[in-house]
Amino acid sequence: RAPATVADVWQSLLPGFRRIVDKYPKLEKTNHYAHLGTLGTGNHFIEVCIDEADRVWFMLHSGSRGGGKAIG
Repeated sequence: RAPATVADVWQSLLPGFRRIVDKYPKLEKTNHYAHLGTLGTGNHFIEVCIDEADRVWFMLHSGSRGGGKAIG
């Protein structure tokens, strides 16, 4: 269940999302709402890394097997 603040923002985004679903109906069957503000599920991750020169960088792995797959 999404936090109340996320639910409030989702309500403001819902009309635009509905227009997208009209174009890509398969999106309706994805878990789009449950994944708001997350990297999704499975092997998706974000790491904060420090390299040999003490530079900080972020490594991110995510995919599009849910919403991206529904769009094609």
